[in-house]
Amino acid sequence: MEGQAERFYLKNDLIGISLQDILAESADALMVTDSNGRICLVGQKMIEDLHATPQYLLGKNVDDLVEEGYYSRSTTRECINCRKRVDGVGTSKDGKQFISTSKPFFDKRGEFTYVITNTRSFEVMETLVKELEE
Repeated sequence: MEGQAERFYLKNDLIGISLQDILAESADALMVTDSNGRICLVGQKMIEDLHATPQYLLGKNVDDLVEEGYYSRSTTRECINCRKRVDGVGTSKDGKQFISTSKPFFDKRGEFTYVITNTRSFEVMETLVKELEE
């Protein structure tokens, strides 16, 4: 996809941190699936929010997670279906609401290969708003 490489910048002397470290420590719950909805990468926050293990989640299909009640809505599945960015609100297994954004990823040939999803709970958003207002 045109301009793909120019959307991420890295300072040359950034030492001691890997992309995996960044993804694992993100405040957002992060997940990457293949173009069929099978989970390939899952961040620590997503694991915590879903109350699951990485072994359970990796290779699992997002449709199965909806069916099993982990969350009420899969913006990942919607993104796969329309191949465009999807933003949405859902509810987790423990009744907490969240905001989720799923974006399709296309390889250099323009083929749809992955979906990158980040999720943030309403609680986090509300706390952020309160802090900013103060």
